[in-house]
Amino acid sequence: MLKRFLKRPGVQRFLSWLIAGYSWLVFRTTRWEYIDYEPFRALGEAKRPLIACFWHGRMILMPNFWPFAMPLYVLHSPHRDGQLMLRTLARFGMRPIIGSSKRGGAQALRDMARVIREGSSVCITPDGPRGPRMRVSAGIVLLAKLTGAPLVPTSFSVTRGRNLGSWDCLLIPRPFNRGVFIAGEPVFVSDRKSTRLNSSHVSESRMP
Repeated sequence: MLKRFLKRPGVQRFLSWLIAGYSWLVFRTTRWEYIDYEPFRALGEAKRPLIACFWHGRMILMPNFWPFAMPLYVLHSPHRDGQLMLRTLARFGMRPIIGSSKRGGAQALRDMARVIREGSSVCITPDGPRGPRMRVSAGIVLLAKLTGAPLVPTSFSVTRGRNLGSWDCLLIPRPFNRGVFIAGEPVFVSDRKSTRLNSSHVSESRMP
């Protein structure tokens, strides 16, 4: 009964407004430190298409870190349980591309490649929609190879928050907090190797 009630369109609209409002409140009342942010900002300000990636468990605040005047598309699962998050992301101006590794994956890959070639950026949780947690799937690498757009790993962490008991250990940060946002150097994927911007090798990105 409760699950059916929560899936009603009117209820989901209200909950999406509530979640987006809480996310905005936490972001605005947190004192942020930005680490390795310049390459990410340079790409965004130049309106150069990129593929932003972050772990599924860090989803709740990530839309706030996109300040660029460039359309941002998000890959989202077609499962009905994900409609609430889809409505929430839409409140930040993010545009959906529906698909997953199990349903509509090939079409979603084509759609993401198309919007990148048209000049937009996409964001992907490479361990979503159902894990395994913090394990990158191959699809994001293929997308980077097909389009030439750089992969930019991003994440955040806070001093006070709670991890839920969900598969992704979703982090719920508290307001009036201290936090850090980190962006790895852009990674370009070619047929032979991956190269960092202005570098000849790739090292592991520091993602909290």
